[in-house]
Amino acid sequence: MDFQKSCQLVEVNDAEENDWITKNVLTNVSCEDRYDCTIWTGANDRENESYFVWEYSKSPVGDLRWSYGNPNGGQERNCVDMFYDGEFNDRPCYYKNAYMCEWDGFL
Repeated sequence: MDFQKSCQLVEVNDAEENDWITKNVLTNVSCEDRYDCTIWTGANDRENESYFVWEYSKSPVGDLRWSYGNPNGGQERNCVDMFYDGEFNDRPCYYKNAYMCEWDGFL
């Protein structure tokens, strides 16, 4: 299997999936500055400001657990990453960041 071609950035579809990722994947992660410990998700509002969609499925993003004051984007902050505590943040898409993929609906 060619993982490069089949990897899609994670789509967090509900609170249950958000909690599972936080407890099972992001567990034991901590940083002095929480902005240094995030992972890219597949959410963005590149085509329509403030209307977030999942990149792969093109479906609207539901209720994410946004961190305080987010999304606060504007034209520059169009991609969405996830903090190790399960909250979400919007930031510029060019930011170098870790990422999480899922295949066939599985992480």
